[in-house]
Amino acid sequence: MIGRIPTVSTPLVPMCAMGVPRGMGFPATTAGVRTPPGRSAGQKGESCMSGRRRALLIAVDSYDAAKLAGLRAPQLDAEALERVLGDPNIGGFEVQTLINPDRQTAEEKIEELFAHASSPDFVLLYVSGHGVKDQFGRLHFAMTNSREDKLSSTAVSAQFVRDRMTDSSCKSIVVCLDCCHAGAFPPGTNHRAGEDVGVIRQLRGRGVVVMTSSSALQYSFEVGKGASSEVVGDDDAPSSLFTSGLVKGLETGEADRYPSDGRIDVQELFDYVQEYLNNRNAKQTPGLDTTNVEGKLYLASNPEWAPIHTALDASVLHGMRSARPEMRQAIVEVLRGYLKSGDSTEAEAARIALDKLTDDNDAAVAHAARAAITAGQASDEAETTYAAPSEPRTDHDHTIAASKAPVATTSGKETTVEYLAAKIGRPWRRALLAVAVVAIVLVAVSWIWSYSKPEPPKSSLFEDLNYMNVGIRMGMPGLSTMDEDDARFSGLEVDIANRLGQQFYRNPRLFPVSAEESLNSIAENKADILIGGFEMTAERKQNVDFVGPHLRTRTGVMVKSDFFPTEGIVEILQPGRFACTLSGSVTETLLRSSSYEVNVITQPNLRMCEVALKRGQADAVVADDIALEGLALGSSEQFRVVADRFGPEVYYGIALPRGAFEECTKIKEWLLDFSKSPEWRGIFAANFPDVDFNRYYADESLIENTSVCSKE
Repeated sequence: MIGRIPTVSTPLVPMCAMGVPRGMGFPATTAGVRTPPGRSAGQKGESCMSGRRRALLIAVDSYDAAKLAGLRAPQLDAEALERVLGDPNIGGFEVQTLINPDRQTAEEKIEELFAHASSPDFVLLYVSGHGVKDQFGRLHFAMTNSREDKLSSTAVSAQFVRDRMTDSSCKSIVVCLDCCHAGAFPPGTNHRAGEDVGVIRQLRGRGVVVMTSSSALQYSFEVGKGASSEVVGDDDAPSSLFTSGLVKGLETGEADRYPSDGRIDVQELFDYVQEYLNNRNAKQTPGLDTTNVEGKLYLASNPEWAPIHTALDASVLHGMRSARPEMRQAIVEVLRGYLKSGDSTEAEAARIALDKLTDDNDAAVAHAARAAITAGQASDEAETTYAAPSEPRTDHDHTIAASKAPVATTSGKETTVEYLAAKIGRPWRRALLAVAVVAIVLVAVSWIWSYSKPEPPKSSLFEDLNYMNVGIRMGMPGLSTMDEDDARFSGLEVDIANRLGQQFYRNPRLFPVSAEESLNSIAENKADILIGGFEMTAERKQNVDFVGPHLRTRTGVMVKSDFFPTEGIVEILQPGRFACTLSGSVTETLLRSSSYEVNVITQPNLRMCEVALKRGQADAVVADDIALEGLALGSSEQFRVVADRFGPEVYYGIALPRGAFEECTKIKEWLLDFSKSPEWRGIFAANFPDVDFNRYYADESLIENTSVCSKE
């Protein structure tokens, strides 16, 4: 009979967010699949393509044939496995369970399982019961109506299963068998559990993982007496040890082997089950075949990571799983921010994440995580809180309470992220922190470089080295950005760094710096050169030389596309409005010292200003207009850069340590030639399509007159 109504579950964490190949998770809306209460599609994580996760569990413990002994484990095993596979925090499968089906019913459901699966789907077939070999050595799975003398017509053959898998377009299949193979041998012979019956060989196929066990429930055929119904096992644990190991490894998350990353792949689960059996002295040897599968196949999520999945942004998970230690260490700084978010759920999730990182195989990452936990505990004990400004923001269009926002710093007690979180409440904080991940990562990676860079000061810029350390101000679309997943840099400034490296036969080692610390990275010997926009004050010229500019720009303003101020910039920057800009930038100084009485919000990253504008928490983003062009290009026409510009010109160029005269002169000569080349126009067009190159072009005379190369 069919003893179970299908269990349908949607994972709280889409499996594509777990590192499963794209398309292996649930779609946002799948027919017959419910979305968990309180969670909209796409919330906290990534949206997946149309892949589904479907499991069919077949358990047979009662047989019509007298020679097939009854079993007590299969139904209990199936119920336990159904529970964990259907749990949205663990397996996230749509589960259908068959208890004691006949052969026709079982074959129909198996055929449906594979026939209805598409390429990006993940399919799991589990069978618990007797496995029987016919006289030709072909394996069959006994159903409730199976007869040992008519296996071809009453049992499900392994060949039938294999054919259905071969015909399926699904590329990710797991077959898990917890079968007693006593019936695989003719009556009159003694069977020893674990004896090879060729299961893996008979089921092996493209994209198929086969996991098998000779159950700890041992049965024997005694000479001349047929099948014995005696069960040899632990009466207190009637379930199969093999399936018990599967369930425990998934349900507790213990199968998420070192280093824990919140995901359980098939190999990890098998290793856990094997260890589980060995610790219990089980007389069975499980088997696993992954011959025809490329890469890792993730079967489940570690439920211990569920708070991290549900409360924190998906980019945090990406960073924690990055292969780059510096990225994982940077995520520690992001988690520090969550500890202080004021949301107990987020803070607890951050503590769990930090605890996971204390086991990181990189000592620096583990140390940073432990330090963050200690600091968080000290903060809790001190019960320090941030007092928000007393004037709340009103929700009128383009109307913001007239109170000055504090300036964000990387070392101060008060950050703009905290200020906005306290001022405008939880929905904004969630959106801001999600974007802040990238910004804080960039600042943190810069700090990490300072912590770990081993080279002493050099008398010559590139002395005896085949690389150069290049600092670039990040978070500026079109100019310089870093992908949060793999820490890859891109943008016009990055292209210049690479071209400069080719010219001088040096591999550019790029690392991000904030606006506040940019030129300090030269003075403190963290960077050999720095590429970006700078204001070369008299004080800075004491430590830094300058080659350029390769771009000339002024201060611009970006607003929502539907905002058309009749009085231009004056109307945009009037009292009562909010303007967001980069902390520590020339633009911030300009806004605070000018006649404009606009309220200033500062952020370490223009992307965060973009979010403020999108959410209506800022009326404009003010920055170098070339940087705003990059933001607007990627906004799907949500924003536009107004035509008016103001303030003095800002030069984008290359900064070097003062006194590196030879290198400075060579770079200047290169830039003079490069600025006149078609290649330079091509690089600009590739990063700023449809933007007027001549508006930002710096000619040869400007480079000659602006560059400063000191001999000492």
